[in-house]
Amino acid sequence: MPSCQDIREYLPFYADDEIPAAVRPRVEAHLAECLACQREADSYRSLRNELRDFKHSQANESPSPAVWEGAVAGWNRWEQGRRRVAQARFAIVGLSLFLLLFGGAWAWYFAPTDFPLSVVIADYQRIAKEGAHPQLETPDADRAASWLREKTGAEVAPINLSLLGGRLEGASVLSHGRFKVGRLTYRTSAGLLALYVAPRQGEFENAPSYAAEGQSFFAPQTHSPITLLGWSQSGAGMGLAGTAEAKTLGRFALAARKARSPLD
Repeated sequence: MPSCQDIREYLPFYADDEIPAAVRPRVEAHLAECLACQREADSYRSLRNELRDFKHSQANESPSPAVWEGAVAGWNRWEQGRRRVAQARFAIVGLSLFLLLFGGAWAWYFAPTDFPLSVVIADYQRIAKEGAHPQLETPDADRAASWLREKTGAEVAPINLSLLGGRLEGASVLSHGRFKVGRLTYRTSAGLLALYVAPRQGEFENAPSYAAEGQSFFAPQTHSPITLLGWSQSGAGMGLAGTAEAKTLGRFALAARKARSPLD
């Protein structure tokens, strides 16, 4: 139950019938049980009525000193109550903004940095079954990379696998909690390949390594027929997924890894 001190801040507003609707039930419930607060609320009402009567009385009629003293004291209490409520509201708003900003910074700083392997494998299984259907359908590697940079904030290089017989179908963006994962899909002689870009999630913890022409890739266990070769590039996790064996997939991963962003 609220204390008398809490309730008294609202009594000037209650007497003037200006109390917020959300607060009124608590104030009235307290007044029903607290005689001291009832008397103070009645004094505010009496003061309000006296001032109203005085306003309508004759102009040359002077109020008694007691009325003036009560009016001044009531006005001061009313102003103090308003200031306390305004200060409390300001403090609550300030605290809420601080917690929002601090919470967002905390969540961003301590966000997971592991490559979202389970999200990527589930997505590849889906597009292999249903068809890729990119959100941006284009064979232009520059346009697809620019679109992904805008959508994900990752430094995606234009990746063209045409020298290996690969044809770019387009780009898509996957929602992953607070993050977005970019995807480029290709039709190749090795079947459907999907290159995933995960901003700020470039770690492949405890994943075995795979070497291809002097380059080292991560080859995490997918527990499925899907093969994935991963690497970290420009602060982002890169993962090339397909159903081909690692040796075949490695040729395409090498070509993708050698691509450079215009900003590099």
